[in-house]
Amino acid sequence: MNQLQPRVRLFSERHGLAPEKAPYQEDSLDDELRHALWNAAFKHIFFLFEPDVKEEYKHRTAIYRAILLDFHWHGAHCVEDEYKDEEYDELIGGVQEVYYDDEWNKVFDFIEFMIILASQYEIDVLAFIESCNAALEKECSVYRVVDGKLIRAWEPPSPSQS
Repeated sequence: MNQLQPRVRLFSERHGLAPEKAPYQEDSLDDELRHALWNAAFKHIFFLFEPDVKEEYKHRTAIYRAILLDFHWHGAHCVEDEYKDEEYDELIGGVQEVYYDDEWNKVFDFIEFMIILASQYEIDVLAFIESCNAALEKECSVYRVVDGKLIRAWEPPSPSQS
């Protein structure tokens, strides 16, 4: 495996004004990476739920149903044929709340699920994957999306190599 470059320590970390972060994200997910991956999902997938886009996007209800029935951690009480705007807002808010509370591996499950969903519903899945990989690289994660799956792509140096 290739070597990953450690995270750059910025002013606040170097001067003890902010907690020092681990040089790599290995089997973990810090707030910055969690935010960046959520932003990628919002930018490439959830934007389809915005009022100015929704009328043009024919798969909106199918995506809503897939999230509720196939992935959403809390399930659904009922599934309708059509949904009102406030229900879409509630879905996004509910998914976001669970996303931010869940373990790092469940967040990665969510990203893989969204890749599958994007590829099924005429969403630019490559742009979504590129955004995810850019976030993973920027935040020094050892994981990358390859062929639609999050895999361990980097090996941090051992302490003797540092």
